[in-house]
Amino acid sequence: MFEHLTTANPGHAVWQRDLSVSHLRTGDMSWEMDEFSQAAASYEAALGIFERRTRSDEHNARWLTGLAYSRRKHGMALRQLGQRDAAPSSFDAARDICERLVADSRADTPARSELAVAHVCIADALKE
Repeated sequence: MFEHLTTANPGHAVWQRDLSVSHLRTGDMSWEMDEFSQAAASYEAALGIFERRTRSDEHNARWLTGLAYSRRKHGMALRQLGQRDAAPSSFDAARDICERLVADSRADTPARSELAVAHVCIADALKE
């Protein structure tokens, strides 16, 4: 249903947000069932929405935090799929977005938390 609504009205931010959250939750459920290929596809779908939204509103902290989160989750799924060369670039992108948000005095706690998690993911990827 969200797919239909967002296709019919791509400028509706609330519906876009709802659809992105739906993709993230689907990815999380797939992850829990060890279906990492499906998780990666779901995270990538959410990533696409966040990328489009941040292009239209590049200073929106919520969209940017969602973009960082979905990049990190996508990187984690890629790692589980054995794509160890692709995963670090996702983690680096998540870190870069969060560093930008944290440098902004208006940045909120979720961005700070996501930055810390991005650093952990980068460290884990470097250990492999």
